[in-house]
Amino acid sequence: MKNVLIIVLLINITVFSQGYRNFKSIVSPDAEQIVTISKSASVDQAIEILSKISKQVINKIIVLDQDMPVPVGIEITNLNWYKALEIIAKLHNLEIIEREDFIKLVPAQKFSEAEIPDILKGVDFRTREVTISAVFFELDVNKAKERGINWRTLFSKGGADVGVRFGEPSKDIFDWNSSSETRAFDIGATGEFNVLGSIAKATTLFNFLESNQLGEVIASPQISVRDRVKGEIQVGSDFSTREKDFAGNTIERFYSTGTIIRVTPYVLNENGKNFILLDLSVERSSAIPGQISTEVKRTKANTNVLLLDGEETIIGGLFINEEKKERIGIPILKDLPWWVFGIKYLAGRDVVTSARKELIIVLKAKLNPSLYERVAGKENLLIEKKLEEYNKQIDRIKSQSKQK
Repeated sequence: MKNVLIIVLLINITVFSQGYRNFKSIVSPDAEQIVTISKSASVDQAIEILSKISKQVINKIIVLDQDMPVPVGIEITNLNWYKALEIIAKLHNLEIIEREDFIKLVPAQKFSEAEIPDILKGVDFRTREVTISAVFFELDVNKAKERGINWRTLFSKGGADVGVRFGEPSKDIFDWNSSSETRAFDIGATGEFNVLGSIAKATTLFNFLESNQLGEVIASPQISVRDRVKGEIQVGSDFSTREKDFAGNTIERFYSTGTIIRVTPYVLNENGKNFILLDLSVERSSAIPGQISTEVKRTKANTNVLLLDGEETIIGGLFINEEKKERIGIPILKDLPWWVFGIKYLAGRDVVTSARKELIIVLKAKLNPSLYERVAGKENLLIEKKLEEYNKQIDRIKSQSKQK
């Protein structure tokens, strides 16, 4: 029994001594294994330097599974390369995984695979975000025809002169197929109006049309969407219907109506230039309750648009008919109760007017800097601020020395 215990102790001491020698060789104070890394150096540069030393010392390269152009963030001076690696990994939330032939750095996981929320799955800090700005304008088609305005001509003709009196002949502005002869009002100023140059100019045109009671701006939403993630904009309301499930229980289910845009951006890079592919689904719908069921009138369009960074696209042709019932006739008399000698029927009548409206949507897509680029930008601003403070101190010291 004593012999067995002695053999086990000898084996443990041998294994421990070998592990200690390996660890000692990693953290050896040899000059070749001592590194100095500036805090302004990027993580990629630091890992590349440490990988060369690791290859010479333990014959293992260091692999970083993602590009990290962000600064190291801490000054490393005369420190063993492995300790420097541990500091960088801890500072940037990286996990060191040692393999037989290499050392790999991966982002540290705070959750196990089963505990990761759905919103965190597939998150990459290098993913670009796209800001999508939209302007929803509802045009009264009947009134626009009375004024002889064709908005498609205004948007398609760059540099069209819309600052003239709308009674003079101009083929670039008027839709002369209009049945009405009323074509006269003044914008108030002359000049070129390049609508496709900026979404702000399109908004200016919409404000002009709105001030002349030709339509109204419904909303101007703006959202930021990650690459390859669906975003949704809804201007409207939800209505509910009572339904029965498979068990015969009555449930209330909600449906979305109004103006709905579902967009999925795809950021593409070709020859160093960024392009944005928008997968668009535009819907204009309204709910009409009935005695038996609810009718949903829907106009829908699906398309794919390829845009440059900061470019706009226009979507039109989403029509809706609105019926409005009003009573016209002699004031006061037309609104009398029916039992007052039936005067209301003689003094007025009910009129149903139909208004045809068109929805015009202007969309603009713009790329946002990635998270790494924003971090690097903040670091550069901090360095510039420090340099400015140092320069002010130097100037103050020089001025004080001259006064003495």
